[in-house]
Amino acid sequence: MLVSLVIAAGVVYGVEYGVIDKQPSFYVPTLVLVAFVTIVIYGYLYRLKSPDAFTQFYLLLMVVKVFAFLAYNIVIVLKSKENAAYNVIFFLITYFLFTGLEIAFLYFHVSSRRDDS
Repeated sequence: MLVSLVIAAGVVYGVEYGVIDKQPSFYVPTLVLVAFVTIVIYGYLYRLKSPDAFTQFYLLLMVVKVFAFLAYNIVIVLKSKENAAYNVIFFLITYFLFTGLEIAFLYFHVSSRRDDS
């Protein structure tokens, strides 16, 4: 959740000091959605015991996540055409930060399990 706060503060700071022209219209829904999906996926994968199941479920969840987020981006572009660029850029920044964080945590979890074996 610290990443959510950093992203939120970054956008507020950027708008306040003129680094960003205006705040994306889907700022809060995007931040909440990406954070929630990342937490759910991480929580589910963290509990898997089998390495083979982990790999298969991780790849499956990534494909589902990409298609779901594609649908979300289509919706936000259609609902707010004048802010489409701001919304999509904010989504991509948020998505890459949370996905990087998810990968890092899962990597440390998987590598610590290997060390325990």
